[in-house]
Amino acid sequence: MIIFGWRSRETLMDSGQFDCPVCLAKTQFKCLRKRRWVTFFFVPFIPISSSSDFIRCQACQSIMPIDAFSGESAPRARLSFQALVGMICGLFSLLAICVYSISIPNAFCAIALGHGALRDIKKNRPNVDGRSLAIAALAFGYPALILSAFIGWRSLTKPQGFAGNNPAGNAAGATADALGDEGAFGVSASPNEAFKNAEYEIASKRDQPAGRGNSPQAIELANLFAKRLKEVSDEVFTAERKPLLQLSDGEYLTFCELHPDRALFLVHVPSYRKFTGDAKKALAQLAWLAAQSTAAGQLQGESKLGVGLRGVLTYGDILLGTAPASAEDTVSPFRAGEKDDLIAFFVEPLASAPSPATLADLDVRGPLENNAAASNSDSIFDSPGPGNGDLAPGFLPADPFAPAPMFSPSQPSLGDVATARPIASSEPIRSRSLQKIDFVNRISVERVASIETTSWGTTSIALSPDGKWLAAGKMDDKLALFDVASAKAVGQPYSIPQSGQVTAVTFSAASDYLIAGGYSGKTFSWQVSPDGQLTNAQETFRFDAEIVAITTSPKFAFFMGASRKGTVAWQPFGPNKSQPRLMQQFPKSVYAVWLPASGDQAMATDGARLVRFSLRNGEASGSDDLAIKSARFADFSHSGKRLTVADSNTLHFIDLTQVTNRRSIKLPRGEMAYGLKFHPQENWVAVGMRGKVALYDYDQAELIAYADAESVSYQKNFDFSSDGQFLAATSDSARDSIKLFRLAHNAP
Repeated sequence: MIIFGWRSRETLMDSGQFDCPVCLAKTQFKCLRKRRWVTFFFVPFIPISSSSDFIRCQACQSIMPIDAFSGESAPRARLSFQALVGMICGLFSLLAICVYSISIPNAFCAIALGHGALRDIKKNRPNVDGRSLAIAALAFGYPALILSAFIGWRSLTKPQGFAGNNPAGNAAGATADALGDEGAFGVSASPNEAFKNAEYEIASKRDQPAGRGNSPQAIELANLFAKRLKEVSDEVFTAERKPLLQLSDGEYLTFCELHPDRALFLVHVPSYRKFTGDAKKALAQLAWLAAQSTAAGQLQGESKLGVGLRGVLTYGDILLGTAPASAEDTVSPFRAGEKDDLIAFFVEPLASAPSPATLADLDVRGPLENNAAASNSDSIFDSPGPGNGDLAPGFLPADPFAPAPMFSPSQPSLGDVATARPIASSEPIRSRSLQKIDFVNRISVERVASIETTSWGTTSIALSPDGKWLAAGKMDDKLALFDVASAKAVGQPYSIPQSGQVTAVTFSAASDYLIAGGYSGKTFSWQVSPDGQLTNAQETFRFDAEIVAITTSPKFAFFMGASRKGTVAWQPFGPNKSQPRLMQQFPKSVYAVWLPASGDQAMATDGARLVRFSLRNGEASGSDDLAIKSARFADFSHSGKRLTVADSNTLHFIDLTQVTNRRSIKLPRGEMAYGLKFHPQENWVAVGMRGKVALYDYDQAELIAYADAESVSYQKNFDFSSDGQFLAATSDSARDSIKLFRLAHNAP
């Protein structure tokens, strides 16, 4: 946006008739005065040049100097340089009023130059012009001097009160902590004041180390946290050119508020406003891992731990949980919090038991229940194992500082994440106490296996048609393959270069090829060997945006994908690779695509419109308005005769043999759809919700069962086996396992 600028402005001084020396005729003229002005939102308000008069012929538009017209030459007035410089200094001092060390000198210069210019103009009139500029310099300089001097006086005389600036504990209000060491933890008399001061500390780098804190120990931890977070973020996120003005100087400025029973890391993330939603989610997980490894063994017992990520002005993710007692303990989960939750970390520690009022302020309601149970992961058909930890926002809607459940000794420890790297886990860990689903299933839904993945979030899954393999796209640009019979990973995850998050994955109809697409729009194909190895990798068509839907032909060796910008493309894979073909009929995300078993008529929809098109040339052969606003997900049945579309809280069942035949059903109160999938036999529709997958009967348009994932995260990724007897589901939260459910034997 253009706020300041400049332009010339003409003012009419006189008009009449004259004999034009150019067109040699008696015609009309205008006498104009031209002057350059500073503009604010294109409105002139400060002149920055002397005026000049001229004559313009209205017939030939010729311009002649005023002295040539009047027959005499008048000396031209010069613009006072002092007035111009004084006006610029005054304007700059007013804009920089909050930085009194810069504003005050510029205000003095503006005032001195303004008075000097007025004396010079008065003495040398009419040869010197610029009186308005000199007055503007004084008008800017005096208010800027008064206000900046007042701000500077308040800053110098006001007690600093930064939490922990007095490690010795002799600041007003400092008391001994529960450990009896007055020098270990700084204390602020006012939690709100200390919190604001901590925010100020990380507002800019100011040629200081990245770590700040309320004690020397806290500063040391803050520097260690900032170093770890920067190292891992530089590795995970794509680097970009450093901005010309960056308050953090590219560092993760961190303030650590450390007390015997709690620790908080406030982090200024450089260029935080440029992070996408997925990037912010990944950064939150990395920050929590770094905070866990940094705070391990630094506090007493079940201590509170928090991380606040913010940009220049506003907060992003706020993470709350418990700190591990030692580096050998496991990573505990976190839940999302609010800005007000951070102030509790600045409350003065008490030597004795807290009063009821303090308990109310901290909103501590009690520990979580631990329901750990044993399991055998040799086969997916064994009895259900316990759930796993969910390293993601939304841990529980209760105590922000509740202690974490106990972990089995076999789980990886924090020593494995000293550099905030992902943790591998090979077996079920623990389960959680969750609210019971108050609904009686009409069909049998039994959880038979829990497939553990790495700590990186799962962003897409697919079961192979032969039932042998399960593919999982990951948040860290990798693709994992699992043997379904043993619930074990097949080798190490496959890296997909520059793909970003793997947002879509599918198998060929013969289960011999695997196709995946990512956030960057790249798609890849692999041949799947009998032992589950991915070979003969090929890079296929690159879309213009994130892949949101992908499917393969039920008969031929080609796939079709759709992007978030509305592009639909299809291309053969394997040895018969050829050029892709495109269809572009949508202005935004295409949520579902369908390929026929025979013929060349395919379909695609963005939830609001259904388009039928030819696979030969991509030309649309028909279009139907679905009249659904704010669609979020869609899915075609295998035969292409049925379509389900979900908006925020409603399911729409559409019969494609007669598009006008449709029914709608509201989701349960408080629930939203986070994914959508048709059952292979087309009579059921699976809908991802929070902590569960709901099964709806398409013909009756009613809820018939819940598949409880024993999680508090949103189940966004799920798929059915080709015979419809099994359902695999997971969220995109880190460390969330993939649950496998056996459905009723009398499936539709």
